[in-house]
Amino acid sequence: MISIFLTDSLTFSDFPELLEKFFEGIEADSAAVLPLFSKFEIIGSIYMIFKDTKSITPEEMELIISLGMELGTAIERIQNKEELRQSEISKNILLNHIPFSIFKISKYGVFLDIKLDKKIKKIFEQAFTSTEFIGKNINDFLPKEIAEEAQINIEKALKENESIEMKFILPLKGNQIVFQSNIVPLGNKEVLVFLQNLTRTW
Repeated sequence: MISIFLTDSLTFSDFPELLEKFFEGIEADSAAVLPLFSKFEIIGSIYMIFKDTKSITPEEMELIISLGMELGTAIERIQNKEELRQSEISKNILLNHIPFSIFKISKYGVFLDIKLDKKIKKIFEQAFTSTEFIGKNINDFLPKEIAEEAQINIEKALKENESIEMKFILPLKGNQIVFQSNIVPLGNKEVLVFLQNLTRTW
């Protein structure tokens, strides 16, 4: 009879009550501790408990090592998927609660991706006939003077590889909506624009 117990870097002494319950009624004459690894990193251990005195043959050892590699790789994949899922959840929570909008814009002023916060989205829906930004140019939405200043600042941020702050006013139904943006270079062909509404009444 062989019992196999998988652990991480812990040892038997870390959970004696669990082991005592798990192996209740089993008399073990010999045991083996083998590494559980993925690629070339050890991520845990395989504890093999033998009822009878046992010497592992080279063939059995090769089989056990192969089993350890398969199990280690499978466990690592599960862990990576869970970490990725948790990361996506955290990112979505963050994006849904930040008090500004984010735009990814090319060096030529083309919208590549956007994330609008609720208040700015409401303003844009009233200010523009369409809020389908992706694939369009900043000239399609902003007044000429503001679009030209934005394009200059985008090019400057990319050239100097540093963040550029820009403020502008967007007229809307007799009101003046004040925006502040931070243009942050993303590589040498794109920028991230963090846009915030500074007008308290909106």
